[in-house]
Amino acid sequence: MPRLTTIDDVLFPVELHPVVAQIRKSNGVKSVPIPGKRAVMNMRNRTVVGVVSSGYRLFTNGQALRAAKQCCRTVFPETRPTEWDVSAVEASSSASYCHIDVVHKTSKLDFQFLYDGERPEVPEAFGPFVRVTNSYNGRRALTFNIGFHRKTCLNGLVGPDVIVRFRFDHTQADLGTNIEFNVDRQQVSKLKESFLDSFKTLRQCSIDAHYFTPLIQSIMCLNGPRNSPEQPLPAWQSRDWYALEQKVDDLSQKYLRDLGGNAYAVLNAVTELASHPPRNHFIRRDRNSLQRLAGEWMLDFRKLCVQPGFSVEDYLSKLTGESAPHVGRPESRGVWDQ
Repeated sequence: MPRLTTIDDVLFPVELHPVVAQIRKSNGVKSVPIPGKRAVMNMRNRTVVGVVSSGYRLFTNGQALRAAKQCCRTVFPETRPTEWDVSAVEASSSASYCHIDVVHKTSKLDFQFLYDGERPEVPEAFGPFVRVTNSYNGRRALTFNIGFHRKTCLNGLVGPDVIVRFRFDHTQADLGTNIEFNVDRQQVSKLKESFLDSFKTLRQCSIDAHYFTPLIQSIMCLNGPRNSPEQPLPAWQSRDWYALEQKVDDLSQKYLRDLGGNAYAVLNAVTELASHPPRNHFIRRDRNSLQRLAGEWMLDFRKLCVQPGFSVEDYLSKLTGESAPHVGRPESRGVWDQ
């Protein structure tokens, strides 16, 4: 089923209701409450969006959105509430969890990366966003992540947990009182500096054109279908994998053309794919997970690519267990499992 992508899709009223078992008896059906379990009901369409324990503390998506805007104002106190707005929403088709991005609408918080390549030296603007994740099934904590996006296209990435992240379990202890965001302002400045340093390092790392597509596939954990002479691939698998490979190839060519043969171009191709993933059976992660993969790869790769004797070919071979650049093709062996 299609994922939910508008704010109205996720701002539905919810209530907690007892969970009961229907037990058939000779004289009819008896409803028996199940102790310690409650159902989270979407009251707009009267469906169950989650079953939780008695210790679960309900926090609605509407409350999560208000808290996200509070987080924005705490992390960036020089801004006004009206300068923050919802830029993207992603939720499971069942609405059991959702991600909501809140972005700053002006250029006040922008920082620039001067790309000193063959094209005219025009600085690229990047801006912050805050992503709140909320769930009605207890499987995901209420979290607030700070990410950055390239403002010309809203291609974004989210860094690992060690950067700037706030996490609250759905318990009375964490959510029983007002949420407070304790922010180290120096940490936010260091985050911007870390991103700029990463961009510069990646820009200086040359990558041949024929490595772009397999590298993007590896970073995003895109695994091709496994086939054998005894068991040909179903037509839909071949069709979907071909379409995804074509998408990755198109992104490779686009950023090679725009930014040249370097790891910064690879990063931009990866963040575009992560931020605007096509509907495809071989993309098994949501946008949040894909953008986190991009952020983690950026920080890991910037450390590796400056090591003496670093080789992209060796790097790919270690990632996939095969000789580069034939990574992720249908005929490949040893590609990552999801």
